[in-house]
Amino acid sequence: ITIYSLLTYIFEIMSKSIENIRSLLEEITMQCDADWIAFSGGLDSSILAQIKKEDDLNAITIITKDFLGSDLQYSQITAKHLDIFLELKYVNINEMLNAVENTIKILKNFNDIEIRNSIVSYIYLKALKEKDVTKVITGDGADEIFAGYNFLVKKDNSELKDELKRMKEIMHFTSQKIASELGISIQMPFIDENIINAVETLPISLLVNQKNDDKFGKWILRKAFEDDLPSSVIWRE
Repeated sequence: ITIYSLLTYIFEIMSKSIENIRSLLEEITMQCDADWIAFSGGLDSSILAQIKKEDDLNAITIITKDFLGSDLQYSQITAKHLDIFLELKYVNINEMLNAVENTIKILKNFNDIEIRNSIVSYIYLKALKEKDVTKVITGDGADEIFAGYNFLVKKDNSELKDELKRMKEIMHFTSQKIASELGISIQMPFIDENIINAVETLPISLLVNQKNDDKFGKWILRKAFEDDLPSSVIWRE
């Protein structure tokens, strides 16, 4: 067997895996009947919006008035690219503090990291509740399943496998509890059992890999949709 034929075989296997994940994610996402998506302009929500863009999809992005983070720019870029309706909800410090109070009441804990990470979920879910929206799609779970967190990218293959296994066993999403409290159903394509099972069969090189000199998690997702979304979104850290 020649080096060329071996490389060709590896490339074909990788290409098939990328296409399989794309097809599976498209199939699962198209089964979601929500017409609103929690949107940040990040990779995960952008991919789901790309899949559902023909279904009169509406997107909502939360922006703090006192600190204009990068989500504002990326959500606008991606919504324009996909030609979907985007609602920008600006919140001030008082609204954020109120969200903290109500999030603590719902989750019934004072874990600072969990509360901090749940504030945006509470704000967008409350905003949708006020619109009488009962269902929303979110990109929750992609970081856990596809190795998206920065600390995962820095691990060697053996450590990464162990950490991904551990995370899958303990992962939970506070947005589900908040949504339930507000009478909203959350649809999460990335944590569908078929996606989880499919990802478990993939080599680590399809989860974490390099582009130029930079190392990226969620590599297979980036490759699967790199022709559909702006490069600045696909390769956003």
